[in-house]
Amino acid sequence: MEKFVIEANSFLKQDVEGYYHTLYKSMSNPESQTLHINYLKNDNNQFTLESERLKQATEKLYQNLKEDLAQILREQSLPLYVCVVPRAKPENDYKPSQLLFKETIRTFVKESEYRLNNGVDYIKRTVRTMTTHQNHFPFSGYSELPSPYIGISKDTCSFSPEIREKNILLIDDLYTYSINIDEDMIQALYDNGANKVIFYSIGYLKY
Repeated sequence: MEKFVIEANSFLKQDVEGYYHTLYKSMSNPESQTLHINYLKNDNNQFTLESERLKQATEKLYQNLKEDLAQILREQSLPLYVCVVPRAKPENDYKPSQLLFKETIRTFVKESEYRLNNGVDYIKRTVRTMTTHQNHFPFSGYSELPSPYIGISKDTCSFSPEIREKNILLIDDLYTYSINIDEDMIQALYDNGANKVIFYSIGYLKY
């Protein structure tokens, strides 16, 4: 795991501590250690909930969390509420087999012996947005969906009042430098009263 700083910009008013498990490499790269987050997206729903591919991917994600979150907690020395950056569309638009990233995190928090609290449902997507990791249109009308802009998180998500005064560990599968999806979500958490936000992702990508 590596530590980095998400620097303040037009989307984010203050610097935020961040962590990532490994650098992201494409699925075609034989050295990639991030294949499991691609499989867990399961965009075309090619894998069933019972498939061996998804089973292996969830097990690897669980192990990543076990290794890394213990270290984060040691460094931060405070109880954290775990939140997850939601997918680009409301959950009802997805099959259960496409939501295993979030559900694996939920299971880990529930089973964990660490000082982690369940805030997995504190953020929910309510409006469809552009799927930034894809370079094709997954459904009709995609090109008309909003791409990242300042305040998109507050416009397209609901935020639980439980966020107020909490220390949040915000988890995403992939942090992409300059896309500002995570920066905007972090700012939305602060605007909803979070005391502190720390960020963690499995992959890190910088073009």
